[in-house]
Amino acid sequence: MNIFVFSKLERSKKIEKFKYMQTKLIVVVKMAEGICYVCNQTFTAASKDALVDKIVEHIMASHHGWVWGDAMQAKNVFEKCPNCGADLVEQFARKVTVRYVKG
Repeated sequence: MNIFVFSKLERSKKIEKFKYMQTKLIVVVKMAEGICYVCNQTFTAASKDALVDKIVEHIMASHHGWVWGDAMQAKNVFEKCPNCGADLVEQFARKVTVRYVKG
């Protein structure tokens, strides 16, 4: 067994160091995480909504043909909604992407 003897100066330095360690502030920023359901590329953003926008933008740029095929299978025959003109492919990508986002 080792016995250590510290001078008063050494003890005060150790106590100050210990006090400093106790007062450290740790900030944790929770990020939303998700993947592209086509290529499994991971994405992160500050909020879930921002992340969905980021992934849908990636999907529309890189995998439009793939998602168009998924969106237009049997049920849908229009690329744009005949009543309001909304892009059905983007709506489908957004609907699917929400399932692949955590956070």
